[in-house]
Amino acid sequence: MAGQFYQTHGPTLRPQGFKRSNLFGKYHTHLSRHSGLSFSAGGFTSSRSASGQIPQRVVRNGLISRFGALDDLEGGVTGRQNVSLAFSMTGENSSELHLQGYVSRYTFKLFSDFTFFLNDPVDGDMIEQTDHRTLFGINTRYRIQNDVFGALFTTTIGGGFRADDIAVELWRSPGRQCQEAHVDADIQERKFFLWIQEEAVIHPKFRIQLGLRQDYFTFDVNDHLEILPSNTGLPHVSGAHQESMLNPKFNMVFSPGRHVEIYLNSGSGFHSNDARNVVIARGMTDFERSLRRAGQNDAQIETAFSARHFDPTQRGIRALPRAIGSELGVRTTIKNATLAVALWRLSLEEELAWVGDEGTTEIKGATRRTGFDFEARLQPYPSGSGSDLNRRPDAEASFRFRRGSAIPSYWKTTGQ
Repeated sequence: MAGQFYQTHGPTLRPQGFKRSNLFGKYHTHLSRHSGLSFSAGGFTSSRSASGQIPQRVVRNGLISRFGALDDLEGGVTGRQNVSLAFSMTGENSSELHLQGYVSRYTFKLFSDFTFFLNDPVDGDMIEQTDHRTLFGINTRYRIQNDVFGALFTTTIGGGFRADDIAVELWRSPGRQCQEAHVDADIQERKFFLWIQEEAVIHPKFRIQLGLRQDYFTFDVNDHLEILPSNTGLPHVSGAHQESMLNPKFNMVFSPGRHVEIYLNSGSGFHSNDARNVVIARGMTDFERSLRRAGQNDAQIETAFSARHFDPTQRGIRALPRAIGSELGVRTTIKNATLAVALWRLSLEEELAWVGDEGTTEIKGATRRTGFDFEARLQPYPSGSGSDLNRRPDAEASFRFRRGSAIPSYWKTTGQ
């Protein structure tokens, strides 16, 4: 069991009243000689008031001090509770079975004021963001080893399920008083996945790893503002969508010497876009199809899009934009020190940036990132050295440096 409570008023003139509490517990038991069960539960909660961001010119002109505020009603509360139950078992041929089920509850409420009286000169521009979600799922993994003609093969098969039930809102709330809803939606997102991995130690100096993963997503959005006259300037669409993706990976490690490894990692993956944007893009496609069946031309369709606050650039947004990455590196161990350097590249088919303050999304398009990593780790003496009565404590120092650059990539639009 572990717990913590923290409180501070901060350096600002108005006490922030920040409070945070954490509690965690874990229990493990052996059900038999080859099986075990572990249970863990934890949670945290925090609350605060804040002075928020202030313009530098206001401090320079002496209107407020560096630790003052233009709107001292900013702040909020957040919390999370997690429960996990895991079962593990070992068998013949170094086989292992692992099953896990989990449930998590997350709550968030934030009052922010970034523009003060820009949009509403009378009441002010404070907004209120809320996010309440429950997620639960199951993870499974089975591994078995086999010796084939002197080569060691390790096969791992896994799969699982995850469900997210989400309620998100964005309100215009001057003085923490709700006045107008800009976002109010319930979202159900489900994910099923299955993967297999094969690792082969062909030679003490050479091993490879192959993997394949299939993911299947469903999105269901219920926008409570869809049936109301919208004066928020935002599109409001309810609907459902589904999409799946298959991704491979390939890893290789070569050890020319006892303390040197050269490795190559490559593969593809994805990130899931916001369910609301996915459903809006699908709604735009269906809406355009119905308008064309009614005989409307491009100009009339654009006018209809504008009336519903549709952004034409969001047509064709994918639920699961693909990411393709690779990494080439060298790792060496010199006594108690480990050094590693790697070159990497990552291409993303599509990026969206969620603007929480406005309740909308900015389309960044496709990007390509390249860079290098350098990592150094030092362990002054072996872990656990010394007798049980005079045992040295574990000690480790590490340093990591990453440098990269991102440039727009046009391969999606040009077909290259």
